[in-house]
Amino acid sequence: MAVVMKTHRDLGDLIALSVMSHKLDSVAQEMGVTMRKSSHSPIFAEANDFACSVTDWNGEQIAQLAGIPIIGAAGGFGPQEVMKDFRKEQIEEGDIFLMNDAYRLGNHLPEMTVVVPVYVRDELLFFTVARAHHHDVGGPTPGSLNARHTSIYAEGIRIPPVKLFEKGQLNTGLMEVIKLNVRDPEVLWSDLMAEIGACNVGKKRLIEAMEKKYSNDEIKKVVEGVLASAERQCRDEIRKLPNGKYYGEFGMDNDGINDQPIMFRVTITVEDEDITVDYTGTDPQAEGSKNCTMATTYSGTHVAVLWALSGVLPRNSGSFRPIKIIAPEGTLVNPRPPAAVGMCTLPPACAMMGAVLKAFGEAAPERVPAGFFSVFTAGYGGIDPRTEKLFIGWCFGALGGGGGYPHRDGDSFVAPISNYNGILVPNIETDEINFPIKTLRHEYIPDTGGAGKFRGGNGVDYTIQFRGVNPDVSVFGDGAVIPAYGLNGGMNGSLNEGYLNRGRENEKQLSSNEGWNRAKSGDTITVLSAGGGGWGNALDRDPVAVLDDVRNEMLTVGKAREWYGVVINGDDVDRPATEKLRAEMQAAKTRA
Repeated sequence: MAVVMKTHRDLGDLIALSVMSHKLDSVAQEMGVTMRKSSHSPIFAEANDFACSVTDWNGEQIAQLAGIPIIGAAGGFGPQEVMKDFRKEQIEEGDIFLMNDAYRLGNHLPEMTVVVPVYVRDELLFFTVARAHHHDVGGPTPGSLNARHTSIYAEGIRIPPVKLFEKGQLNTGLMEVIKLNVRDPEVLWSDLMAEIGACNVGKKRLIEAMEKKYSNDEIKKVVEGVLASAERQCRDEIRKLPNGKYYGEFGMDNDGINDQPIMFRVTITVEDEDITVDYTGTDPQAEGSKNCTMATTYSGTHVAVLWALSGVLPRNSGSFRPIKIIAPEGTLVNPRPPAAVGMCTLPPACAMMGAVLKAFGEAAPERVPAGFFSVFTAGYGGIDPRTEKLFIGWCFGALGGGGGYPHRDGDSFVAPISNYNGILVPNIETDEINFPIKTLRHEYIPDTGGAGKFRGGNGVDYTIQFRGVNPDVSVFGDGAVIPAYGLNGGMNGSLNEGYLNRGRENEKQLSSNEGWNRAKSGDTITVLSAGGGGWGNALDRDPVAVLDDVRNEMLTVGKAREWYGVVINGDDVDRPATEKLRAEMQAAKTRA
């Protein structure tokens, strides 16, 4: 039956744009729910390590579920890469594309991207996209992540854009090749099906929403309007910044192999309604796997810039249009193949985004937080003696502290900035069911958040013990040498620390480029995660807030006095002593 279109509808009005935008967002949200509900592995179902997107016919991202920001902002790259390899007439109803190649606008290899074309009245108008972290894609290390890899060929199977399904039929030969190259093929297949299911749900909802209400021309005009509106909003926010050049730099402890720190350097130029983010001066590409892929560089930069501009800007390609990125080839932000890139979404992305936000701290410190902790963690794997099946687990419980904000304290026990507000932590009981481990400690560490008017968030003591298994353990991360920075007079956060068998005779302190270890049953892994940087002068912090921190065991009485000039007697603030001490400390600071 023909659909009668209303000719009086004004496609340019804000109501039409709002309705379309919210509908597209709801589709992306439902895709995410489908992923969580249908996946097999905890890394999807509990840790939320994925993102879902809807793009237009050109691969322009128009909606996303930003489970993981560094993944979510990369949603449009999958369709764009598909269209480089397949002409329009080669993309057909029932096709499902798969890819993960880091040098084809992917992140690291464990993140597999599924792309499904969506036809409305036989015209390709949308793509639905799921990009998610699979717990193993091959290579010598269980979990496929190792800071000491020196080539992408060691990091797992590489898949260019290919049709996993063609006209609805599975390419069984291709799937068998993929399964043959990973440690846990059934879990990988199950999680791929969760991605495909999410994309198909998105496809179904888009067709239901669009086919009966809009003509194809109307759909195109409204989608273009959604992107144009986002661009206008972004340009309006840029105009609020003072024109000029602003510099920021932040580094990593090492490159995965060598022990010297390496730096991301960025100059941000604000010119009226445009921003240029120039990474010229960034150190050469790492020998180990601490390099950003171009997808990571683009998405991390976009996330950081939009964060600095406004928390309510649409996270779509329209908002990205005013942002120009310069990423010199052969550097940490644009390595030449076959450089290893396995760490790209973690320490490199965190340091790169930290440099960008630090630069914005020069332009508009009232808009950005202080530095966040950088991840320091471990993956572990072996044969579970209870099931005689392979297991691969991660120390998701080792999250740390976020930076203080211009208006509030930083979050404690939060994901690093590249994964902020996305990663969730599986509960202890679930981990102990899924893996042969016991959690011995999981508690906040006092005095780890950087002091400030608004302090950084605190880190945690996360300690697990292996039970009945001698697992392979891959330790990786950063922030054991370079702390989260304070901003606008705030103090730095603490450093990460990692240990094998902490407190025992055979204790071993682990470096952030430790790489592979073989542990034994009864051994423990401890991560003392770092705190975030403080924002503003610690002597301006409300003494009552300092007292609350002491009462909540986030701060000791000694550091309350040393850092904040707050004298606590018993369970209360000694006001006269505090005023006197703060005056002396401020005078000493002024003289210095």
